[in-house]
Amino acid sequence: RTSSSLPAMRRALTSRCSCISDGGGGGDGGVEERHRAMVSRLAEREKGREDERLEREKEARRRKQPAEDVAGVLRAVNEGKDGVRRQLEIIDPAASKADKQKAFQALNDEVARIQQLVAESSFFLPPYDIRQCHATIKELHEAIDGAKEKLIPKAKFRFSRKRKAKKPKKQAAPTIASKNGAEEAKEDKITDSSTSSAEVQSILARFQVTEKQHIIHDKTKEVIVRRRGDIDGVDVWLSNLHDCTVVLADKLGALRVDKVRNCKIYVGAISGSCHIEDVKDTEFALATRQLRIHASFDCTYSLWALSGPIIEHCERLGFAPHALRYDGVAQDMEDAGLVYKKKQDNEKFVNMFDQVNDFNWLREQHSPNWYVIPEDQRPASIDVQRFIQ
Repeated sequence: RTSSSLPAMRRALTSRCSCISDGGGGGDGGVEERHRAMVSRLAEREKGREDERLEREKEARRRKQPAEDVAGVLRAVNEGKDGVRRQLEIIDPAASKADKQKAFQALNDEVARIQQLVAESSFFLPPYDIRQCHATIKELHEAIDGAKEKLIPKAKFRFSRKRKAKKPKKQAAPTIASKNGAEEAKEDKITDSSTSSAEVQSILARFQVTEKQHIIHDKTKEVIVRRRGDIDGVDVWLSNLHDCTVVLADKLGALRVDKVRNCKIYVGAISGSCHIEDVKDTEFALATRQLRIHASFDCTYSLWALSGPIIEHCERLGFAPHALRYDGVAQDMEDAGLVYKKKQDNEKFVNMFDQVNDFNWLREQHSPNWYVIPEDQRPASIDVQRFIQ
């Protein structure tokens, strides 16, 4: 039928309905009720469609962000890069160590902000631009680390050989001196007895290990515990551990983990960054400012992070919210600067444990190399107090 016949059809229908309402046409009250019900259903359906349309528009306005354009994101990344470069140039070499550390921390926070912007924009950025942004972030991290090494030089690492304790005479009573010697032999210090000098030097250079760092290495099937005050803010390096449980219930400056297999590693609060490489079948629980994971497989992380974790050349990594518990863990996290943005305003950081950036996955779809652990498969609490007592 043509559109010109529609008005005539409407008039006929109106006339018919009028006859029905007047009792004509041999109808009864049931027809009128059915007509009213039909009209009511059509009106409700139309109203529902309109409400749905308005809700979609509202949701679109809520989700829309000014940064959702490629040019805007790239401009923000480049401006952030230029800003970090300028700040690096004006750090005063004569300033106090505390002031320089504060300046470098501010620069790391700015890089974390750039990293988060790229992560939030990755669903609409072209793959090439994502690669360029990731290269910029890596370049900034390297520039900051290089400048920090020059302006806050670390003490040169020196090897020390353990003195061989004289064997006690047979059935001799133990003395205090011999007891102290036994305890000293248990200290986790690097020696050149278990690893070749060339390999150790290579590892030390890569991780920038210094004599002031707390080092635990070459352990198998041991329970290693450090209580509050044992580490007290220095950097920690864990290397070549197998089937161990490591509890570091304290504040750390930074954490580096290398060559670990089938372990459980529980760490209180890391004020700086955490770098993990070549780790398999290991359970982590930790709180840190930044987390970078390389070449690791089949690991889980109960995590508190102020920026999205970065993974590269990894597979089957699971992430869940932070659940580590021991007496004093909340205070350690606050002292490490991981809780409050502005304490006076009670403004707290947001845990970004699930904002993972996979540098080997540039598609819009979710990376297959990591996943959020389902609630029914994650522990509500990981209590390590029993190891500390």
